[in-house]
Amino acid sequence: MFDRAGIDISVIRRAIAPTAKVISAARAAGLPVIYVKEEHRPDLSDIGAQPCSTCRT
Repeated sequence: MFDRAGIDISVIRRAIAPTAKVISAARAAGLPVIYVKEEHRPDLSDIGAQPCSTCRT
């Protein structure tokens, strides 16, 4: 979604490996792991009327 909006996702991608470790540790400890999936239209027209104030374009 962010890359389709023209936002650099390289920083976000760096969070994948550490997040995977935390998820694995939670599972090993018997904690539930819950995923939330947010979906938008391909043209991102449903993400809201106001532009993101912290996003760089």
